[in-house]
Amino acid sequence: EKMPVNNFADVLASSLEKVNNLQTERASMIDAFASGQTQNVHELMISMQKAGLAMNMTTAVRTKVMEAYKELTRIQF
Repeated sequence: EKMPVNNFADVLASSLEKVNNLQTERASMIDAFASGQTQNVHELMISMQKAGLAMNMTTAVRTKVMEAYKELTRIQF
């Protein structure tokens, strides 16, 4: 049975949703820690690192996509 092939827009939207979810989780964990609801520093630090890495990766991918777009606009067909 074949797996459905996702198009680039679907993959991109899914990835951005995951990054957004990590950012939201990070923010809620910071709030919970700051308000004293939780004292789990380890989970907070892991959440912050995951969200930071996801954002860095998203920024790197965006930069590469923009570079590729600019290169394509220079090519004459």
